[in-house]
Amino acid sequence: MSVLISVVVPVYNVEKYLKKCIESIINQTYKNIEIICINDGSKDSSPAILEEIAKNEPRLRVFHQENQGLMSVRMRGIAEANGEYIAFVDSDDYVSPNMLEILLEGVQKNGAQIAVCAFEVVDEKGKLLFNVIPRRKIIDKNEALKELMFKDYRETGLYPLWNKLYKKELFNGFAPDKKVANMGEDQFINLTLIDKSQNVYFSDMICYSYVQRVDSFMKIPKLSHIDDFFGFWGKKWEIADKLNLFQTNKSELFDAYFNSVFDFYGLCYQTDKQNLIPIFSEKLAKDRYFKIKNLPIKPKNIIRCISFLIRRYF
Repeated sequence: MSVLISVVVPVYNVEKYLKKCIESIINQTYKNIEIICINDGSKDSSPAILEEIAKNEPRLRVFHQENQGLMSVRMRGIAEANGEYIAFVDSDDYVSPNMLEILLEGVQKNGAQIAVCAFEVVDEKGKLLFNVIPRRKIIDKNEALKELMFKDYRETGLYPLWNKLYKKELFNGFAPDKKVANMGEDQFINLTLIDKSQNVYFSDMICYSYVQRVDSFMKIPKLSHIDDFFGFWGKKWEIADKLNLFQTNKSELFDAYFNSVFDFYGLCYQTDKQNLIPIFSEKLAKDRYFKIKNLPIKPKNIIRCISFLIRRYF
């Protein structure tokens, strides 16, 4: 008998996109699925759309709750899931008909606990903006952790939750970390789950369409994001120490770290939140890894460092 796959769909004010998303899951070539939709306090017609679809689709289970945020929705979806495997689909995106079939075959034939597929980023009219296509392969968890920590997501496809299939048992004992509440959630979860796995399978088939919405807004940095930043990197340092990366991949590790630091500064300037910079700088001054000796000597790092100093002090 085929195994059951649970597909968790967080829903919040997505009436314009919801039907296409759900239909793309219903029309999967792999049929033994349950679709768990968590309506997180939507104020538009999303709840009504879900209930209408559920009348004719017994595999669709709808839950309603007051607005609690994305992490709460995902945790409830995991708790409600009956499947041996779990996938996540954002409710304003859509998937190819064979996505679950490809990912399930990937984990079963390769002894993997996580499968990753390629994805495309499109606008609301379906126009292609860019693709993320990893090389087809099977790697152990240590190599996967290194790729997640060091390599660009456009090369690996490892950052998001939504282009993957996970063995449900990986979520046993998992709980959100309050130190990472608003920043880097997906990458933090993937670091945790990959660390609990044995192997990760990558498919080069484009199976997921991420819709870049016109009304999407840039993440505005908040005071709480500063603690999130250090909580997130605390998890990375923990894994780096476990994998002995300070000896084997020190340059790549600190390159990723300093780029994250400069990205946070840049976002503060870009969103007119310069008032956060002194607070962030004060915490950085106490951070054991933010030392000039750890800055990899690369042209891009020097340029970014000089650019920051000019914007900060002149």
